Amino acid sequence: MKRSSPMPWIGAVLFFLAVSSALYYHGFVADFFCIAQFLLLLWLLIALWYRGQESVPLPRTALGLSLMAYVGWLAATLTWGTVPNYNVVTFWWLCSLPLAFWLYTVSPEREALWHRAALLVLILALALSLQATYQLVVRELEPKSVFLDLNSHAAFIALIALPTAGYFLASFATRAKFDSKTLALSVAVFILVFAVALTAGRGAMVVLVIGMAALIAVAWSRIPRRVIVAFTALVVAGLVLGNLVAHGKTTARMLTLVDPETAGLTRFLIWEQAWEIIKESPWLGQGLGAFGLVFPAHQNHLDSSAGFMVHNDYLQIWLEAGLPGLALLLAIYASAFVLFVRSLRNRRLSKTRVIEIAGIFGGLLVVALHSFVNFNLYILPTSLVAGVMLARFHELTTVESGAAVWTFKPTRYLRLGVYRAVILLVVLTGVVYWLSHALANYAMQEAVHLVSEGELDQADEVLSRAYRLSPDSEMTLVARAELYRHVISAAPISALEDKQRLFQSAIEALDRAERLNPYRADISFLRARLVWLVQNMAGEDWKEQLVSSYKRAIQLQPRFYTARIELAAFWLEQGEHDKARVLLEQGMAYYYVGQESVLPYYRLTAALRRKTGDIEGASELEQRIADILSIPPDKRPLPLDQVKFFSFYDLWRWFLERLGVV
Repeated sequence: MKRSSPMPWIGAVLFFLAVSSALYYHGFVADFFCIAQFLLLLWLLIALWYRGQESVPLPRTALGLSLMAYVGWLAATLTWGTVPNYNVVTFWWLCSLPLAFWLYTVSPEREALWHRAALLVLILALALSLQATYQLVVRELEPKSVFLDLNSHAAFIALIALPTAGYFLASFATRAKFDSKTLALSVAVFILVFAVALTAGRGAMVVLVIGMAALIAVAWSRIPRRVIVAFTALVVAGLVLGNLVAHGKTTARMLTLVDPETAGLTRFLIWEQAWEIIKESPWLGQGLGAFGLVFPAHQNHLDSSAGFMVHNDYLQIWLEAGLPGLALLLAIYASAFVLFVRSLRNRRLSKTRVIEIAGIFGGLLVVALHSFVNFNLYILPTSLVAGVMLARFHELTTVESGAAVWTFKPTRYLRLGVYRAVILLVVLTGVVYWLSHALANYAMQEAVHLVSEGELDQADEVLSRAYRLSPDSEMTLVARAELYRHVISAAPISALEDKQRLFQSAIEALDRAERLNPYRADISFLRARLVWLVQNMAGEDWKEQLVSSYKRAIQLQPRFYTARIELAAFWLEQGEHDKARVLLEQGMAYYYVGQESVLPYYRLTAALRRKTGDIEGASELEQRIADILSIPPDKRPLPLDQVKFFSFYDLWRWFLERLGVV
């Protein structure tokens, strides 16, 4: 009896682990992003290694070629990007979908791989759905599982709900009775739909219904009508129960779509300003990852968003990768749509296959439509799952169509040993790159821990190691300058030479950081703080340096209220009350989240208003302060720099603590 190959399980488990790791990457702490990329590269190495003695089928379809052209253009944009670290990371981020597509395509035994990977991802989605339910029902928190954004959680669940629903309906194409498999699928569909409704996400609800409607339309003439009626009732029941558990919030938010201008005000403000940025460089774009860097200086004063994403993937791709990047992304969509239409007309495909294709296409359609109001292509787990789903869709729609395939047999060109040495070298290059980034990220977190423990010299050594591991990142340089500022402030007055040396080192670190990333407002802010700390040691013109650095920070980030407070405090110290008042009032035009950290800004502005006779304006700010303080501390939103993101560093330290090592 022939033993089954372990390759499908190896590929499925590596993919599952990559998606699981990606769930904990929110765009800030990069260690789980690095782990996900490492796992994908390991999958690539194993698949290509195994294929050494076999032929590798590479499809020459419009979809396959569009994906390659899309990746090629994104790679080309790296040559004119202005912030290398952001550009490269965002390149890998956006290319995760094409990478997942090609990983599945070159893997052996794809049928078995798909069923194992799909099962693992479905279990993961169900676990996230149950976690979100617990968050809302028990802890009274937003039902978003491990996602930072509620809508991203909803889109991820909806992406998996559609193919699950497709497999449920497809099981009735050849037989008309329930069994344990269809029962399990029906429960899974119900839970996933319920989880989407629980979020009360308007965009997710709309696209989920559209996807389900498209799936029902395809299945209408291919399975018994009573099954479709039962399925529709199942979906409606999930939506209704989700709304009830959410205390009617789902229907209430859906009703706001009657007035779309009000419902989407924040997004409209973002899109308006994003369009202005696009017009600055419509053909080549600003560079991958650039939106969050350049947007704060353009942000509308009424915009309440964090300013990291456009909330429209197509505008963001255009802004960052230029019009060719957007055109190639749309070419991928168009190619997939053509394949879907052809599959509906292909009589050689069984009813089961057509419904399976419709379910997968429905999931991809959900993500594509939802990306008009969200940023799913910048959500790593969603991109990875969508990439493998797209590859499966491509496989099913081309297998019976006679699509052109280039069969690559490695041993035709290279000896097996040479071929394996080449792929090992190529993959290891990527592994070393991501390993160095992961170690640098780990070192950064270790340095923060050492500073909290008072081990400043050791923290400096660790930051030096982090910079050597990731010299294209400005973060270690900024952290090192902040460490030096801390040491200078704690040093005795007599230590003038040490202070001068540390000040010069800190300024040099900030200058290098600014060359790597000229958009970071905190670089200028930290430079101003250093100058104020040492004063004459910075030169006779230290006051001018201080003011220009604070102004530069505010220019880059007009909502940087801490910079406004400190510059205003300096002007008040110099007796320039009018300048301080104008600066603070200019900042009051912007929207601020009700965080406790904004209270000093409100208090200082209120005090100056009262001092100048603006009693009404002072009272209005004092009421804002009272409103914020009336919220229990654990319910107040935290500033981003105070949010604790789960990281591999935390996991590793927890493990070492259990062992008694630390």
